Amino acid sequence: MRKAGPGTAGDRVVQELRTGPPASAGGGNRIETGSPAGFEHALLNQSAPTYLAGLAGELLYANDAYRELADAIERTGDDREARGDGIISARAIDRVVGERDVIELDETVEIAGKARHLRSRHFPIFDDDGALAAIGGIYFDVTREHLIAERAEQIRDRFDDITRLVSDWVWEVDAAFNFTYVSARVMEVFGLHPRLLLGTNLFDLGAFAGEGACPDRATRTPFRDAMFHVTASDGGRRLCRMSGMPIFDADTGAFRGYRGTGSDITAQIEAEERATSAQTRLAHAIESSSEAFALFDRHDRLVICNGRFREYHPKIADLMEPGVPFEILIRAGAERGEFADAEGRVEDWVAAELRRHKEPGAPYELRLEDGRWLKVSDRRTDDGSTVCLRTDITALKEREEALRRAEETSREAREAAEVANRAKSEFLANISHELRTPLNAIIGFSEIIRDEMFGPIGSEQYKDYIKDIHDSGEHLYSLINDVLDVSKAEAGKLDLAEGEVDVADTIARCLRLVKERAERGGVTLVVEIADHLPRLRADERKVKQILINLLSNAVKFTPEDGSVTTTARIERDGRLAIGVADTGIGIAQKDMAAVMAPFGQVDSTLARRYEGTGLGLPLTKSLVDLHDGELDLSSEVGHGTTVTVRFPAARVIAED
Repeated sequence: MRKAGPGTAGDRVVQELRTGPPASAGGGNRIETGSPAGFEHALLNQSAPTYLAGLAGELLYANDAYRELADAIERTGDDREARGDGIISARAIDRVVGERDVIELDETVEIAGKARHLRSRHFPIFDDDGALAAIGGIYFDVTREHLIAERAEQIRDRFDDITRLVSDWVWEVDAAFNFTYVSARVMEVFGLHPRLLLGTNLFDLGAFAGEGACPDRATRTPFRDAMFHVTASDGGRRLCRMSGMPIFDADTGAFRGYRGTGSDITAQIEAEERATSAQTRLAHAIESSSEAFALFDRHDRLVICNGRFREYHPKIADLMEPGVPFEILIRAGAERGEFADAEGRVEDWVAAELRRHKEPGAPYELRLEDGRWLKVSDRRTDDGSTVCLRTDITALKEREEALRRAEETSREAREAAEVANRAKSEFLANISHELRTPLNAIIGFSEIIRDEMFGPIGSEQYKDYIKDIHDSGEHLYSLINDVLDVSKAEAGKLDLAEGEVDVADTIARCLRLVKERAERGGVTLVVEIADHLPRLRADERKVKQILINLLSNAVKFTPEDGSVTTTARIERDGRLAIGVADTGIGIAQKDMAAVMAPFGQVDSTLARRYEGTGLGLPLTKSLVDLHDGELDLSSEVGHGTTVTVRFPAARVIAED
């Protein structure tokens, strides 16, 4: 390091530091014992490491502490070459010369293998003329303070990390309850940055609810889990659980405020309220249910039951308390006569009920001692609990019994009706045969007399009488045949004598039979038969009977100048359809069922022109059904009636 030249301002400063100010005449440079200069010199050597350097950084003066520090600092060869014998920082010299002001620097050095932290203060020294004459500096060992600061920084970092990780927010207020610290977690709770709360009064932020403990300047007592209502930045109401403790000065004991934590329990309270509300609604729903309800846990102990369950089992209602086993309940019920089927066989019945309860299957019926019936439905839950439902089905059982009795009565009535019907059929069959014999004689003898086979009758008036006798006999014979056929149809004794039927020829022959009656009534007969109409596999006599019944009714109920049209065709689905349409009086819709019933007739002046039994349409439908056919009746009062008979396509014989 450069040395100061003789006679310079630096030399004078150094000389004064070393020897003190010039002594009085004759004193020379020697320091007088007890002189102020001697004391100052001794004081400098005992103070912190101190140096004096020239403006170029050359060391002009250093006290003993400085030299000891310089010798103790371990430096590399480069450091020694750069810094010389001292520890003055070139950066410090340059800054002081440039800024002409006091500067402070911190650096870390190694002494005896350990890191030490030094804080140095460097300042300019001016001469009497105000010119910068030298640079002075003092070094302080701040290792302990540095370690304390590092420890404090670690503690602060650890505290900050904890406040970020915990769900609670941490707060601190002064003696006036103004916030001096708020952790970052408060942003998630209130949507406010902690800095915005600093200086805000705790009681301006929210209000404590209830009469529980809360921070109080007078009592200065700790408090825990106090409810604190806050309005968040979004306007929503939040509820916090606050805990805190007072802070006192360690030296004076003066009250400094409160420090504590807060947790947002809004969601928890809302969830608890929802759960309570749901539980209340569930309890009300269970209680208001029309069915008896009970829940047993996985150990088969009663958890809950509604009033209906107690109502259905009044003799054991006093035992229905939470925790009572299912077996105790049913055993007590069996012993007290609650269950009708348990009478005289308590143990067997209880064992059977326990098996059903432990392995629930399909619902079953349970009869009580007072005559009521319950439907028992048990179901296992995922956690092994059992839900028990009891439904009062007494009314249903009574209806079932009434229905059973009604069915039995109906069965007896049907059997009686069948017996009566068989008797009727047998009677009709017998009476028909009995009537036919005299009728055959009447008809036969009337024909002989009418034809005058054994000579002339004589009076012409007798010829009219004999004709009436013959016609009446024929009519009565026809009616007897109809009654007999209807009886056979009802008894299912009509048989088919199937063969090939020429439909067109059959229609023509039937028309000839009703032609005379149509002419007498002034009714026109119209025929519309498709060309090349195929043959039909059917009973020809019964087909003729169908056609004669339909044509006779049509002519009978058609007034003068009316018409009856007979059609025959093959429909698109292959069925053969024969239709008879008239322009007669027609049938009201409300009378349709009556005309299709045996002996059913519609009272009408025109309808009564010809006598009848009302068997024509019912017998015709029975004959059509016998051929697996279909009879369709459509009519309108005053516009006539159309009856269409359709034979299945399977009965149509295809042409070669």
